[in-house]
Amino acid sequence: MTQRVMYLLGRRFGATRAARCAGTIGAALLVLGSTASARGAEHGIAVGVPVLYTSMLASPWRFGAALQYDLNLGGDDATPSWLHLGAGLRAFGPVGGATVPLETYTQAQLVGAFGPWRPALGPELGLTGLFRPEPMLRDSSVLTEKHDAVEGYFERREDPGPLYMAFTTSAIRFALGSFTLGVGDLQVGTSVVHPGSAFRFQLELAHLEWVP
Repeated sequence: MTQRVMYLLGRRFGATRAARCAGTIGAALLVLGSTASARGAEHGIAVGVPVLYTSMLASPWRFGAALQYDLNLGGDDATPSWLHLGAGLRAFGPVGGATVPLETYTQAQLVGAFGPWRPALGPELGLTGLFRPEPMLRDSSVLTEKHDAVEGYFERREDPGPLYMAFTTSAIRFALGSFTLGVGDLQVGTSVVHPGSAFRFQLELAHLEWVP
């Protein structure tokens, strides 16, 4: 009983710290966006179709959908933007019944311009609902709802917390007028609180950005 209480308290306060961190980053992006707007920055909306692998789930692969706001800096009428800042939301397939895990994130990418080709790379920081420890049967991935009934037989993985850091590369991305189309964006990341305790690999099948 004591272990369960401590576990729940740890999760709650860990999530609170992560939420404050994400809130600070979001506020910084809003301030930067307001400042950049006065300097002629471009604003865009993007949608994507990600496929995510996470080491914390017994069925690790999840298809999802993403919606993102982009702020493109460093460009003008004759020169494409070289810095993209983004903030967005992802939703993935249900885990454990009807639960739909969500992710909210911020990212920064350096963007090259070689004719219509727009390769990009950069870090991402976010909060995810997919880094959740699950009851494990010894070393296998067998799950059960009755794992608390047999004391000492089942174990729970270390809680990595919801905060993650990742690095994204976007090699196949092209500008087509007001649109930018990308295929096969790759992302690798891990937990910030306990690096290495949880691993994520994401492949974005398609990414479409529109700049009005």
